[in-house]
Amino acid sequence: MKWRFLLFFFMALSATVPGKAQVLQAEVGVNGLTCSQCSRNVEMELRKLAFVQKVDMNLEHTSGVVLFKRGSRVSVAELAQAVVNAGFSTRYIRLTFDFKAIRPGRKCFTVGQDVFYFLQPLPAQHPEKMTFQVIGKGLLPKKALKQFVLTPAGDCRAKEKFYLKAI
Repeated sequence: MKWRFLLFFFMALSATVPGKAQVLQAEVGVNGLTCSQCSRNVEMELRKLAFVQKVDMNLEHTSGVVLFKRGSRVSVAELAQAVVNAGFSTRYIRLTFDFKAIRPGRKCFTVGQDVFYFLQPLPAQHPEKMTFQVIGKGLLPKKALKQFVLTPAGDCRAKEKFYLKAI
């Protein structure tokens, strides 16, 4: 009887604890990149972030791929602010997550000070690594942001709220 109670208690507890995920990399679309110096300025601002391991900018596609240090606390807000600090704005941010610790059916999960809400529930059968477009203020042009209904759902709490759209 006692073991049943403990089993039930831990199952209930695990259902209320937010899931964790590791952010592996980001693709950042940058508005206004027209020359190699512009691209270099964005790259240098991104490299200043403590959680960034490597940055590869692509002037032709006006975007960059940012690899993160393993186990670091990645901040989407800081990533977007680095682009602004370089004198540009973000067109999109796409994050690739390692979801080994995320259970299917989760509505949200936290990474550092960020909470991410799924716009569609995570399917029962999902790959360990998935890429999502991040939706939130300052991450998309205002017109593009208006197409989304952004209401938090789930038991996650964090400083910054973002929403994920599967790609």
